[in-house]
Amino acid sequence: MSDADDLDRYADLVAGMPRERLALLRAGWPEARKVFSDEGLVRYLRAIRNLEAAGVTWSTVVTFLREAPRLAQHLGGRYVYLPNARAEQIAAQVAGASAGGR
Repeated sequence: MSDADDLDRYADLVAGMPRERLALLRAGWPEARKVFSDEGLVRYLRAIRNLEAAGVTWSTVVTFLREAPRLAQHLGGRYVYLPNARAEQIAAQVAGASAGGR
């Protein structure tokens, strides 16, 4: 199975991702695949989506996308997931503020 086919297994997590971001993800997928377990890949992709949902800048998402596999390789995967937990909190706060403002 090629790396591109492997990424297609996660289609639900990359659906609707901007084309440019998806191209960067595909380019870095072989490295991510080497470093992360299957669960780790899901968490990595969710972290990217959570950062997007939190409204962080394009450059922040791209930096995470590019650097997370490298950090995981050097520090261990659990450290890469810490921003994901914070992004989930921010996304929930943004969603709550939007719902409350209606």
